[in-house]
Amino acid sequence: MLKRSARRARRIADLFPITPLGLAVGGASYGVLQHYGYKQRDLVLFAVSALGLLLVGVAIVVAALAALVVFRSARAAHGDGRLALECGRFAPTGFSIRALWFVPFATVAWTWSELRVEVRQQRLRGRLHETVRATRRGVAPRIRRRFEVGDVFGLARIQFEVAESRDVRLLPSVGALRQVHVIRGLSSGSDASASAGKPEGDPFDTRRYAPGDPIRFVLWKVFAKSRNLIVRTPERAESPVEHTVAYLVTGSSDEPAAGAARLALELGAFGNDWRIGADGMDAEARTRDGALDLVTRSASVSDSLAGTGLAHFVERAGALGRLVVFVPPRPGPWLPKVRAAVRELKGKVDFVVGTDGIARGSKVLRALSRAEPSGGGEQAVPIDELLKVVKALEGGTNGARVVVVDRRTGHAYLPEHLAGRKQAHTKVAS
Repeated sequence: MLKRSARRARRIADLFPITPLGLAVGGASYGVLQHYGYKQRDLVLFAVSALGLLLVGVAIVVAALAALVVFRSARAAHGDGRLALECGRFAPTGFSIRALWFVPFATVAWTWSELRVEVRQQRLRGRLHETVRATRRGVAPRIRRRFEVGDVFGLARIQFEVAESRDVRLLPSVGALRQVHVIRGLSSGSDASASAGKPEGDPFDTRRYAPGDPIRFVLWKVFAKSRNLIVRTPERAESPVEHTVAYLVTGSSDEPAAGAARLALELGAFGNDWRIGADGMDAEARTRDGALDLVTRSASVSDSLAGTGLAHFVERAGALGRLVVFVPPRPGPWLPKVRAAVRELKGKVDFVVGTDGIARGSKVLRALSRAEPSGGGEQAVPIDELLKVVKALEGGTNGARVVVVDRRTGHAYLPEHLAGRKQAHTKVAS
């Protein structure tokens, strides 16, 4: 009952056309008109106060007329098919409404109520076309848009919501991790690449240089002839690992980890026989589409459930050939739960810590230089918080490997590169 009453009260308040500024202007104009205009016969103040009242009245009429046009246009507009977007990039949704060129001094803007997206409008051929940039992954069976229609002076405003039945899936961004060599370390093989070679593969393959490659692998003779930087890379194993299980731990700033998990799925880094789970998800996925849907839906999990499902997931998985756990870069309630879940494991455990930049230096300098993340990115994680996570995961089980992947730069870091004076980056595969 209380929720229904609150909803009704909010709807009534949204439809009330006068803003606080409009009330202030209208009230002041009416008081001046009564006291100075009528009683003291001040013609100047009479004209000014009458003009203020007239302006508020015109603003109310403009807002009401514009709201009616926008409401009818929004109810008639529908997108085509399922909407799948990647976080961090502006993309059109196919939704558009009539531009209010024929209503003077009218403004219109809208937001999404249930999903975290940034909305922009582009005017084209007499219509306002919607482009959005998602800031967090998620799924929804509909799009609920909250419109705000008013006048340019801010004296009147009418708000309302219009729902569109449309399946929406907002995928986590992989950012600069699109470079294959950054995530290649997740696809270690069960066989050696050659009978006479090393277990991890000899540097027989070549490719173009990318930021983060060790300089010692550059083929300088090739560079001298072609002026192109070519590096040697370990060749792939003959077959991928036979059985891999992966898990996504949710929590604060988990978008980079979700992006790394998505990239591993799209590259087939888990081999042929794999399964993946995530916090808050009762079922596990064995197909690419099902796994992407699972990773996307995990965004709705509360922080209190972060890390709680890993132990049960490992128990259901049975014998482990290899476990890959994608985790957030900041300490939280999930950290001791994850440590407890993997403490008794004897198989190979890889932790992938996803970040959107690493903030180095003192706390004072970090506070002074802190900037808002661009696109769908998170804030850069302070180095001390990241080191706390890395050290806790390294001590969680014997033989655990921890890799930090930076979605903003495309670099991958091993623990020794984070703690030492060298601020160098390294490849996962090196």
